[in-house]
Amino acid sequence: MPGTFSTRSTAVPDRRLVGVRVLITRPAHQAEPLAQLIEAEGGEVIRLPTIEIAEPQDPAAAEQALRTLPHAGLAIFISPNAVVHGLARLRACGGWPPTMRFAAVGAGTAHALQAAGIRDVIVPGERFNSEALLDSLPAESLRGETVLLFRGEGGREHLAASLHERGARVEHVVCYRRRLPRHPDTTSLARLARGDIHLVVITSVDGLRNLLVLAGDGARTQLLATPLMVMSERQAQAARELGFHGGVIVAPRADDRVVLDAVIAWQETRKTL
Repeated sequence: MPGTFSTRSTAVPDRRLVGVRVLITRPAHQAEPLAQLIEAEGGEVIRLPTIEIAEPQDPAAAEQALRTLPHAGLAIFISPNAVVHGLARLRACGGWPPTMRFAAVGAGTAHALQAAGIRDVIVPGERFNSEALLDSLPAESLRGETVLLFRGEGGREHLAASLHERGARVEHVVCYRRRLPRHPDTTSLARLARGDIHLVVITSVDGLRNLLVLAGDGARTQLLATPLMVMSERQAQAARELGFHGGVIVAPRADDRVVLDAVIAWQETRKTL
């Protein structure tokens, strides 16, 4: 019998990262969305978390700060980790005042709040940083307001200081801490030392510093010569000061699809060299 003939195309769209090996350094529970996007484009992802998320060293301090919850009018979340750990503490307190507003520094943090059921989130329109969030909050809305700032240990103080300057009372709810991974992936570190990695993606200065510690003397030289993608000019400056000289690329923001596009653009440029 004659076979059937189909005119439907079975061609697979070109995958733009075939043969590219990308080291992702996000905490293990946050790495997969970006990893899957890169793998869908044919890239190979090497996972090496440079930060572990743990309970804060002083949990009682967060409980103390949350005693102001009945009077709070605004809750600001610094990161997706602040959402996970901060909302858990809020719910343990029985919830929050119905008039309380929610704000996020970045798009990923806003998405985490929305996924948790917070529909209305104040978030910057374009630049995702503390300065842009402040621009989204009218000064008159902050005067005399009690603001809960959900954050991890350490970090920048610029946002809190600016809120104080605008007349807000800021309560720091330190709900997690970042620490150096206790059991790093030795296989990923060995590949880094051999020069198997084409691009390293970093999303924080803490993660960058931890990567250097994890690399140790055996992989440090190779790491510093490997192209590095960061999420801000501040991170880029820190990388240069630490000695990275293989090229530092700044992604427009830390959104997974934006980072993917930046990786693809870097690869396209690399192919023309």
